[in-house]
Amino acid sequence: MNYHVLIVNINPLSVEIAKNLVCMGYINITFCVLDESTLEVTINDVRDIFCITEADVGKNKYLCLRRFLKHICPYGSFKFCQRKILTIPEKLVENSIKVAIFTQCTINSFEMIGYNEICRKAEVQFIAGEAHGLFSISFADLIKDTEYNQLSSNPNEEIQGRVTECNFLEMGDLQLCQFSGEGMSKFSDTSRICFIGDECHSPILLEVINKDTMTCKPLNQLKLKNITVPGTITAIPNKKLVKFKSLEENLKEVIPKFSNCNGRVELTKNLLKYWCYLHITEKATFPTSPLTDVEIVSTIGFIKNKAQNNGIQLAPPISMWDKEYFPYLYQFLSTCFSVVPGVVTLTSAFICQTLLSGNTNNFIPIHQWLIIDVSHIVDLKMTERDRNNDKLKENERLFGTELIKYLETMNVLQVGCGATGCETSKILCWMGVGKKGTLSLADFDDFVLSNRNRQFLCDRSGVGKPKCEVVKTNLLRYFPHSSLDSYNYEVNDYNCQVFSEDFFKKQNAIFGTVDSVNARVYLSQISMYYGKYFLECGTSGLKFSTSCYSPISRTALYEDVPIPIEVSELNCNPRTFPYRDIHSIQRSVEDLEDFFNLFNLLKTNNDFTDHPDVLADPLKKFLKTGDSSIASDIAVMHFNKLYYSEIENLLDSHPPANDPFWNSLRKCPKTIKFDEEKHSHYL
Repeated sequence: MNYHVLIVNINPLSVEIAKNLVCMGYINITFCVLDESTLEVTINDVRDIFCITEADVGKNKYLCLRRFLKHICPYGSFKFCQRKILTIPEKLVENSIKVAIFTQCTINSFEMIGYNEICRKAEVQFIAGEAHGLFSISFADLIKDTEYNQLSSNPNEEIQGRVTECNFLEMGDLQLCQFSGEGMSKFSDTSRICFIGDECHSPILLEVINKDTMTCKPLNQLKLKNITVPGTITAIPNKKLVKFKSLEENLKEVIPKFSNCNGRVELTKNLLKYWCYLHITEKATFPTSPLTDVEIVSTIGFIKNKAQNNGIQLAPPISMWDKEYFPYLYQFLSTCFSVVPGVVTLTSAFICQTLLSGNTNNFIPIHQWLIIDVSHIVDLKMTERDRNNDKLKENERLFGTELIKYLETMNVLQVGCGATGCETSKILCWMGVGKKGTLSLADFDDFVLSNRNRQFLCDRSGVGKPKCEVVKTNLLRYFPHSSLDSYNYEVNDYNCQVFSEDFFKKQNAIFGTVDSVNARVYLSQISMYYGKYFLECGTSGLKFSTSCYSPISRTALYEDVPIPIEVSELNCNPRTFPYRDIHSIQRSVEDLEDFFNLFNLLKTNNDFTDHPDVLADPLKKFLKTGDSSIASDIAVMHFNKLYYSEIENLLDSHPPANDPFWNSLRKCPKTIKFDEEKHSHYL
């Protein structure tokens, strides 16, 4: 990818994003850090970032990350810049930055790094924040041509408009509704409504008078109507008429007195939700999309300052916060903002897939807010953050000792060490599998060069070697205390001496990360026979499927789930007119098949002299002489045949002007001749 990517901050999420981008072909990446104190690798980094090891403590975090990325892609260009108050250098901004990624930024950091300037330069930007319990990403390409929201200075000015689109999300008691429509562009292209429980909190509504009925799209069937000053709203269903409450009133209610441990837990969870709400509604210093901020100290300080500036008496008094309550809140918030294995991987994969979709135009990017809330799996017992370098200790603090001890003693068999297998084995080790039990990796295949664009545990030195052994070697670099076994065999009855009855009996779960239907059926039957949990996932082209078998509840086996019949897309004639992405893929496949069929025909029967294809003669000459220069001539002739000769003949039969043959689906093409100066002609 000839894209220059800017990633702001180095943290667990940005490392995962960078790793995925490199595998996808984005090899020009610049990292920006706002505070030099965050560059030194700490014990927390060893636990939170999977590619950071104990030996890296005290070293430069960027250099460790660069070493890891160079291990995946030796020819990649990975740069670094550090700025505190200054904006990103103009030279860097103009250096073909197409993608800007802001991860876990504080509110003020947008001004520090020149957010608006970068948004005007970059084609795709989004904001991403990751935290256990509150995670959100926002694709900011919708706002790249706008400044921060500026609301009307005249609150009594009447604005007529009708809502045309509405997106809705829900996270516990916190619910957000974003709507847009005609007649409101003077104030904001989008407006937001925030509910906490049954109460509506939306300062933006104070600036808008909308007498028309608002109806959301079927995403959640929520209906909003009768929005009037001073901000009253009726929400149907399950919402009652409420008055907008000011920031001062909210702070008084959200921060009550601490009564007991359970009360403090609930208070802090509410504080987290309200903290998220504050960031979303801070329109003066915040872009038009939500952001999760993991700067815990500045977050609590932000709430305290807001209270002081508005003359609010917090309970307990502000003077007591630093001495008595700040350590407790910091401890709880730091627990909730710990990294959850798997969540970062899932999130970064979703982000990178969306970026790729936006850059290549192969798919329509998703323009919406996304919040993943996994706070329900957190053990709410308050534990101190251990000052040791054990990657797995953080999981125990998050999920409790009982669950983690069970994971550590599990024996897991993973069959398949390809693209999915690399990620699942990493997550399993990160969760503690293999610390006291064993993670067994089975794959009979070897790594090939083409695997490197999606299998990050395969480096250049691993090409040609068994996948399971390469994955095991690289995993032990990041999880040296894990017990890993590798089996370079196919899991079937033929290899029953390796995968014996005793072997399957000692497994607690089986992961099937293979694409072969026969292998998935076999593993499913093995899991049912021995009563083991079985989680399978596989890909097929642009599609994937996953399922889970539980021996306790006796869920459906893999082979019992009906496989949807794939209907091939019909192309238009003559010679296909692709108007959908799948058409272009199918056309490319057919064209390559035609080319190699011709090549094989001439290779087996070189005396075949009457073939009408213009490529026949140069192909025969190439087969006789082996001259590499002829291969280049063939490629140019093939290009001109597809994009010039065939199209020119078609346009002779159907002129572009006023011919009913051309329509919205069968679009009139243009002729292109090969130009060696144009990079796109080589793709």
